[in-house]
This record gives sequence, structure tokens and C-alpha cells, in this order.
Amino acid sequence: MRKKLFKLHSWLAITCFAPLLVICVTGGLLVFKVEIDALLMKDKTVLIESADTRISMDQLALQINNALPDYEIGSWEIFDNQYRADAVYLLKRHTQDWYKVYLNPYTEQILSAPVRTGSDLTDWLVELHYSFLLHGSGIFIVFIFGLVLVFLGISGLIIYRKFYARLFTLRYKAVKLVLFSDIHKMFGTLASPILLVIGLTGVYWNAKEFIHEISHTAEEETWVLTERLYSDDISIDKLLDDSQKQLPGFTPTYLLFPFDAVSHFTVFGHVTTHNPLYSDYNSWVGFDKNNGKLLSIDDIRQGNILRKFDDSIRRLHFGSFAGVIPKILWCIAGLTPLVLVVTGGYLWWNRKRKYGKKYGKKRAVKRKVGSSEDL
Repeated sequence: MRKKLFKLHSWLAITCFAPLLVICVTGGLLVFKVEIDALLMKDKTVLIESADTRISMDQLALQINNALPDYEIGSWEIFDNQYRADAVYLLKRHTQDWYKVYLNPYTEQILSAPVRTGSDLTDWLVELHYSFLLHGSGIFIVFIFGLVLVFLGISGLIIYRKFYARLFTLRYKAVKLVLFSDIHKMFGTLASPILLVIGLTGVYWNAKEFIHEISHTAEEETWVLTERLYSDDISIDKLLDDSQKQLPGFTPTYLLFPFDAVSHFTVFGHVTTHNPLYSDYNSWVGFDKNNGKLLSIDDIRQGNILRKFDDSIRRLHFGSFAGVIPKILWCIAGLTPLVLVVTGGYLWWNRKRKYGKKYGKKRAVKRKVGSSEDL
């Protein structure tokens, strides 16, 4: 049984190494997405000027609408740390195209021109990571390779279960084959628990996203925005204030505007809890787009186990639940397949070469015997 498992493990690793490498390496880099954005787009994402308090959301929205009349606000990522710029997502009128701008919420300054979502390097990496840039079908493909990653992690732990006894033993003076074998086992064994968490959460996330994609109605797929879908009399600041009144301890972090025929205002944010796995969007409050009246409340503190698990997926997948140490470990685990591909590929090539030589000699002997009998 172990021999068959080893063969399947090796075959899947060799045949699927390229897409798995893309998934793992992009995921490892995206653990530090915010930091990479700050490094590569400092003039857009990092605030040079700030103040003690943000300008009102109504004033900021008016600034966006006046400066970019061909667009409508679709959603708004809110930061109040005097460091990160707000990210405002826009839907271009008469299209289904989404764009993105960065805004200084302390000065009203729009820090970038509208660019298609996915244009920034890290946003492009996100799309590559979870869909291979193939949208709906890509989400399903990544889901399949996520299952392969989970299997490789589990099967690797089973195959090399006895390796834990000498986990940090590297026979660096031995021949290359033995050394590469030790490196492969050590890195694979150490990274497997984290890779399993990453794989399982990624599989769950992509399955959920794929179901969401295929559940779209024909009307939703063909919907094109032509005008503003909410009353100009509605105060965004009042919606944010009301959301905090409805949910004690609630801090708004993301505002979803009405962007199609059926959507309304939704204020996402986080409530104070002792669970470090809950995301910054763990609870939300919905408001009617026509009159601003309360429609719904979802408080994670009142949610069931599935609801709480669903929200924990984000932090578990990227290791962003306890400071920088888990993020570093998740990043290293994500980059570990680079080592596993090199060492595993060498081991596979060496076994194939020995197998070819062994059976090549047997075939040569058979041909020689056959030719003697013909004489």
C-alpha cells in the first residue's frame, strides 16, 4: 500500500508541479501583499500627508464623483490608520468593467488614475493565484489543483512518517542522491502541516467562489450600469454611524455600494472579539439604497460554527492572525515547493535513469539469447 501511495505521490507531483508551483509561490508572495504594494506603489498606497481625523465620507464621495463623472462608486475599502490610502473601486458607466483608484482620506487627494482591477502587480498575482487569469473556469481548475496539493501533503506525511525521528538530520557529506532525499523529506515534512492548512482553506474558498460564479442569473451576467442606483439624499456618514449604533463595538472597514438592480448598501467591518482568526470584515449591516433604512444585521458573535469558520478562512489561508511570525512561516511554506520541485525532480530523474539502465540490460540480454537461439 505504501509503495502504491509513493508512486501516486511521485506521479502527481511530477505531472502537476507547474500549476502547483504557481499557486504556492504566488500565495507565498501575497502573504505580504500590503508590504509589496507599499514598496512598489509608495506614492499611491502610502500616505505622505495625513491629519488626526478623516474628511467626511460624503465629502470624499462627492470628490470622487465630481473628478470621475464617467464612473460610479461600487465599493470602498476604508483605512483609518494615517498610513494606508483608501482603495475605491469604480464601475464604468455603460460597461461591466471595474476600475480602482487610491484616495487620501485626510486631504481628499486622488492619488492615482483609474486602472482596471488586476493592473497592479499584486492584484494581478491574486487573480493568477486563485484563477490562473481564467476567471470562472480558472477558479474550478485551481480548486482541482488545490485538492492535489492537499493529497500530496497528506500522502507525504504518511510516506515519510518515520522521518520525524531524525527530522533535522542532513547527511551533507553523503552522495548527492542521499542529500537531496534528506532535503526533500525535511522541507516537505516541516512544510506539510502549513501547506495542508493553506490547501484546505484554498479548496474551500475556491469551491465557494465557483458555486457563486455558476449561480449567477442571466440578468446579472448581462447587467450594465447606466446611472447611479441610489438616492443622492442618502448620507454615507449616517450609514456608517448607524451601523456602529446597530452593532456595539463595530468598526467599518469596507462599504459596498449598490452596483446592480438587486444590491443595496452594505457596511462591512469587524466587531471586538477574542478570536484572532476573525477577519476585518466579520460582520455587516445592510441599508436600503432608496431611503437608507436598516435592512439586515449579521453579527459574527451570534453566528453558528459554519459562519465563524467561513470568516476564519481568510486569516488562516494567509497566516495573518497573530502578527508577523505566522506570516513569515506561511510565506516560507508557500515558497517551499521550489525546493521540493528541485529535489523531488532530481530523485525522480535518478530513479528513472536507474530503471532504464536496469531494464535496458535485461532487454539486451534477451536480444542476445534470442539471436543465439536463431542460430
